[in-house]
Amino acid sequence: MANIFQATLALTAAAANNIAASQTPGAAGNLTLSAGATAGTTPEAARRILFTPAGAEGANGTIWTVYGTNRNGAALQETVTGVDNPSTVYTTQDFRTVTRIAVNKAQVGAVTVGTNGIASSQWFMLNRALTPVNVGIGVVVSGTINFTVEYTFDDPNEPYTGTFPTVFSITALASKTANTDSALTTPAFAIRLTQNSFTAPGTALIIALQAGLG
Repeated sequence: MANIFQATLALTAAAANNIAASQTPGAAGNLTLSAGATAGTTPEAARRILFTPAGAEGANGTIWTVYGTNRNGAALQETVTGVDNPSTVYTTQDFRTVTRIAVNKAQVGAVTVGTNGIASSQWFMLNRALTPVNVGIGVVVSGTINFTVEYTFDDPNEPYTGTFPTVFSITALASKTANTDSALTTPAFAIRLTQNSFTAPGTALIIALQAGLG
């Protein structure tokens, strides 16, 4: 029988300092979070968390650890290695809430923490018992947005234990800015929609239909 998946990415505009305003930790400890992050209203949806350092935090050996929850409310944690200004760095996972950000040592300069234009939908688990593998995928956009449809051979539930899945892009659905459709015809564990950049209120809707006989 058919297996249907649908998800929409619709985010508010990015803000580089809406999780933690500019601050310079003088020792290991926790960053001071914004009122919105403390209240659990920032970010407004599950999305990447962006670090913008003013100093050479890569050379300094700075490490930030983000604690929070995923889109389903499950505990989520990720370690982010510092980079040198003017570079920025962001999490590989999407955080729906940020409850604490720890730093391992005194920083060289200030850092702000916020959001960028990157986020992913939830993973759509494919039925690997169906044959042949045939997943029709269409993405419908509104406004200005750049997206990629991705797949993985790993179990996406593993990130919650600290292991990230290896992600690949479907070439025909990579870095697209307009309505696009294609198909996945090789076995995979799951697929998802990832927004690479956008201008609010740009949105992207993915619809995937898996067909086959069990």
